[in-house]
Amino acid sequence: MAVVAILVGAGALEALERFFSGLPKNPGCAFVVLRDLSGELDLFVQRLLARCTGLPARATAAGEELVPNTIHLLACGDGSFDGFLGSLAAEAGGRAAAVVLSGDRLTTAAGLQQFAGAGGLVLVQEPATASFEVMPCAAIAAVPEAVVLPPESMVLPLLAQLRLATGELEAEAPLKDVLALLLRRYGIDFSTYRLPLLMRRLQRRAAFRRMPDLGAFEQLLRHDPEELERLHDDFLIGVTAFMRDREAFGALASHVLPALAARRRALRIWVPGCASGEEAFSIAMVLREHALQRERPLDFAIFATDVHRRSLDLAAQAFYPDDRLAGLDPELVDRHFMRLAGGWRPRPELRRCVVFSAHDLLADPPLSRMDLVSCRNLLIYLTAEAQREALGRLHASLVPGGYLFLGSSESVGGPASGFEPVEPRWRIFRRREGEGGKCPEGPPLGQLRSRLREPPAGRSLPQAIEALLAHLAPPGLLVDDSGTILRVLHEEAVRAALALPVMPARVSEIADTALRHALLAGLGSARLTGRATVEAGTAASLAVTCLPAGEQPLFLVTTDRPAKAETAAPDSVAVARLERELAGAAAALQASLGDLQAANEELRAANDELQAANDELSSVNEELHLVSAEHEARLGELAQLATDMENFLRGTAMGLVFLDEELALRRFTARAVELFAVVSDDVGRPIHEIRWRFDYPDLERDLLRCLEHEVALGRDVRTPGDGMFRIEMMPYRLRSGEVAGVVLVFEDVGALRKVQQQAQREACFAAGLAETAGLEVCRLDPQLRVLAASAAFARAVQAEPAGLGGRLLAELVPARTLAGIAATAAGLDPAKAEGSFLAEDAREPEGERLQRLWTLQAFFGDDGRLVELQAVGRKLPARG
Repeated sequence: MAVVAILVGAGALEALERFFSGLPKNPGCAFVVLRDLSGELDLFVQRLLARCTGLPARATAAGEELVPNTIHLLACGDGSFDGFLGSLAAEAGGRAAAVVLSGDRLTTAAGLQQFAGAGGLVLVQEPATASFEVMPCAAIAAVPEAVVLPPESMVLPLLAQLRLATGELEAEAPLKDVLALLLRRYGIDFSTYRLPLLMRRLQRRAAFRRMPDLGAFEQLLRHDPEELERLHDDFLIGVTAFMRDREAFGALASHVLPALAARRRALRIWVPGCASGEEAFSIAMVLREHALQRERPLDFAIFATDVHRRSLDLAAQAFYPDDRLAGLDPELVDRHFMRLAGGWRPRPELRRCVVFSAHDLLADPPLSRMDLVSCRNLLIYLTAEAQREALGRLHASLVPGGYLFLGSSESVGGPASGFEPVEPRWRIFRRREGEGGKCPEGPPLGQLRSRLREPPAGRSLPQAIEALLAHLAPPGLLVDDSGTILRVLHEEAVRAALALPVMPARVSEIADTALRHALLAGLGSARLTGRATVEAGTAASLAVTCLPAGEQPLFLVTTDRPAKAETAAPDSVAVARLERELAGAAAALQASLGDLQAANEELRAANDELQAANDELSSVNEELHLVSAEHEARLGELAQLATDMENFLRGTAMGLVFLDEELALRRFTARAVELFAVVSDDVGRPIHEIRWRFDYPDLERDLLRCLEHEVALGRDVRTPGDGMFRIEMMPYRLRSGEVAGVVLVFEDVGALRKVQQQAQREACFAAGLAETAGLEVCRLDPQLRVLAASAAFARAVQAEPAGLGGRLLAELVPARTLAGIAATAAGLDPAKAEGSFLAEDAREPEGERLQRLWTLQAFFGDDGRLVELQAVGRKLPARG
């Protein structure tokens, strides 16, 4: 089973939602969300994940068995991330993946590196999309080959590579076949690269081409040269930039360039793995800037090499688009580059300082007599053995006192490397004075020694040399300046004379302490005087002779039994022997003292570096405390909002049901249970699988209409118990305005509808009475605007009943009647809400004069203000 570990911190809830929103329903792997959040928010996180994915989410304790197609929430304290990733790397290896999302702290650099080294896939959220970019940036720095994507884009490549990785043991054979194809086609031995890195890139290409397994992809590569070319380009990682790690180039300018400029000769600089040339031109700019500041010309040549021909072609063209130079100071760009259409090109005085050529650091002889070698971010992609071989070649290319400039994640190893630190923080080292080349031009030293001891057959000259040495050379050793034993002459005689059971590879590996010190002292004396004689502590004496051999001398150590001195007095012989032993002991002590002083200087430098790192960590810790406090405050606000929402939903008298965009149940209130047969386990079920307790056969159709057309709908429905509810459905909108579901609101309107029906019946009854009695009834608002009127009133004012609503009374009745109604209404109050007056309104067609008795009834609100006025007119015959 594949396992995906998701590391989350501050601001990661949104990233989690975006990640899981693109997940299929049956991914086939287990997800473990490692968080440092409070366990009190587990329920909130579970609901968040249930909202964006159909997978169940549950809190999991350490040691519990993981279940596929399930999201496990695992709380981790400080350091627990590393422990979990280490265990996962050991158990799952390539069948696991680690996803790093937003966060404000990271203690997982070691765990991520161990995880990636075991073949696990590392995906990191693109820092620009993260709320807190501390964790993503630190993860990218710890694992440079990590896949960097936005959260919503991670799922497809993640699942594709996990499916390929389930057959990883079988994938080793296709990988070896692919490496053999690349070796035959391009002559590059990729077996020196870190195999997990190559495996991930191979799997990524196979997933991109939708290959079922690596075997099928290997067959495709055999018949598709273009795809093989793309894989070759992908394996040769060409990540570079101008002035990458600007502080490191500042350290180079301040700690190295003054010493190089003082050499008063043309400087030779080598940039292996130059890619498209940005690194080489960056060093050239730093050198020219130094010369401009000193107002003194500086002669130098930069040899930039790479194994990738296409990158070299781009570097030779020396044309860079605008975005490549975006991070440089504009004044620096203007001084060293010329503006062209769509980009920039180095000025001729800068361009002619750099020479580009093809060169394989691990296969071709290293360049020689270099004052500075800049090999940044190349060693991190090589195996440990290949790194040692490369460092030996870089050491051999430098002159004594030459400088090595490495990337921020690279190192030269211990003191045995032949380098001493100049600026450890920015990985600047110097070749020790007097150190011999660690890798002479041509075959490696081990191959040279084997060839000297076992000459190939069929070559007459080496055989003649061997015969000559066997006949003329005395028993002895050929040793280089670093103490390595290059050749043993008459090995049996030497071992017998020095009492050595086996012949070591270096003088420092001799087990006999007295013999080792004597040899080291003899080598030190011969280096100064050209020849030295020391006692070996045995019956034989050792003669050490310095043999000039180019820049680095060789030493011939011969053993010889001294002839008996018949004339010499025993005392003088003993004194001479003691004097030689004393001189040897003094030289050995001097050498040991020098080693101790060098070690002490390295310890001081390491202590200074640790102190600086401690100060920096203290500063970062203070910032993290501030961020953590803000984070805790935000979490408290979030928890309070969640509590408020829970209490609102629990206390509201309305029934609420929330559905997602698939019309699946997301949330509901207790009142909704009266209308839907649901329990808490039904969250996530589609609405058509849930039974409802009311008469609404078109419910699903109306829900789809509300969702698709983004309109609100409402309807009264009846329940089996003759109850009545009002259903309002409306789109659920996000803050962005996007519709992400439907909200159903249920309100019991049974009592209201009964009151409305009763009022309607009473109104009909009153209207019938008024019509029978011939009463002219009119309801008015405080502005004497008609609200409703009887049919008799409409006939009296000669208007249609339907058209009276909203008309002013002044438009309908005579002025005297209007004045009487207004005057009588003005005298009414809550204590006296009824009044009347008599008005002579008109004459009948027959000429009879009529009077009307108007009775007014006022209705007041709780605040004493007039709300409505009811006027009732009744015809009276006029007197006399």
